[in-house]
Amino acid sequence: MSQANDTKRPVVQAAAPAGGSRWLRSAKVTGGAALLIGFLLLVVWGMFWPQLDGQYGGDAGRLTVDVVFEGKATHVTLSGEAAPPGQQERMNADRGFTTVTFGPDDPGRRLLERQALVFHPFRNGPGQYELISGCRSVALTKSTPGSRFGRAHPYLATLLLAVALVAIMAYWLNEKATSEPENIYTMWYLYFLVLTVSLLVLGAAAYLGMFGFDGMPRNAIARAIVWGVEYFLAVPDDCAVLLGILAIVVVPQWGAYVFSGAVGAARRSRHVVKTGKVVAMFISKAFLSASAVALAIVAVGSYYAWLTPGPLNVLANVITAVMLLMIGLIIFCLVPVRQAKGRIAPQRVRRNHKLMRRKMRKPARAIAEQIEQEAREAAQRRRELLHAMHCACAPGESAWERLRGRAARKPRPPFDGRRHLFRGFRRRQNRGLPRAVGRTQ
Repeated sequence: MSQANDTKRPVVQAAAPAGGSRWLRSAKVTGGAALLIGFLLLVVWGMFWPQLDGQYGGDAGRLTVDVVFEGKATHVTLSGEAAPPGQQERMNADRGFTTVTFGPDDPGRRLLERQALVFHPFRNGPGQYELISGCRSVALTKSTPGSRFGRAHPYLATLLLAVALVAIMAYWLNEKATSEPENIYTMWYLYFLVLTVSLLVLGAAAYLGMFGFDGMPRNAIARAIVWGVEYFLAVPDDCAVLLGILAIVVVPQWGAYVFSGAVGAARRSRHVVKTGKVVAMFISKAFLSASAVALAIVAVGSYYAWLTPGPLNVLANVITAVMLLMIGLIIFCLVPVRQAKGRIAPQRVRRNHKLMRRKMRKPARAIAEQIEQEAREAAQRRRELLHAMHCACAPGESAWERLRGRAARKPRPPFDGRRHLFRGFRRRQNRGLPRAVGRTQ
């Protein structure tokens, strides 16, 4: 056999269509966004919706309050060293939406010794639940399965929480690097810039004695530093202001779109997506800056004993800063910075938008007349432009030479009779005339 027959032909493998990978990427992004929205809804529900049944602790563990719902009846039990004498038995209570009112069953003592467990939705931490008895109030902390596991195994709970936070951040950063890798370096650079500046400022202020042993400022510069730290840590205020700006831009347009679309006279909303991206980026910036400043406070405050000593307290502060970092990273990774080009809205969206502005659409005849009018105007502008160029040209100069900046056209060569007769001879031959006729002519 010949060498040509021995050689094997190269195997050409067809490339897999990119539609599957694009669908998988969009499914990942959609699923991640749904999980994030569900997590945020769960957090909001846990923070702002009252869950009054359960066990509460307060007064440094010296008071325990148990609230039990049994059908329509509610029972409250007080126990511990700080519990009032004679009230450690089980008492009947009246349950409201945010309040549980209880007292002794004796009618003579019930009015004077009446107490209330109140839920404050816009407070965070130990002050969210409060026990009020007369002129005295005690901040309570609700006990959950997670908090009980954390108190029983503090180091293991801290380790598991740290691993979970790092895994979530790694996943979202990997997804962001797949779509927009050029923005990750800038984000980390700004984060470590804020962290470095915060460490230098706080460390220099502590080294120069601007803060006391308890972390309180001693002069105007230290108070200015404290004001700046509080500004960066005021994440809820920043989010409230930014969400208010977004509501001012979006809500009027959406309301006008819905109510005008009911009669088919809606218009497209403007600057909604851009405003949403800007607001999301600023919210992400607020969380990232707060995380960097919090880490700097933990580092400097632990070294100079400004914070509560102990490894568990330091780990808790670090985990809090990492949680702020995680929230900022997730918001940063979910919001696309690059503008999508050539993206077509889904068919359902286009159909609904067509229905909402059905009275605003022009008929086919009006569209044809508009196209014809635009064509006539364009032809008129072209004729005016050519006429202006012709008037501006010098004698013997073409418009093309005028545009290219050349000099006047070169003069024609002198008349050559032989060349002229030869051209006439060739022209008559092409026309099929006899040569004699050409000579007589």
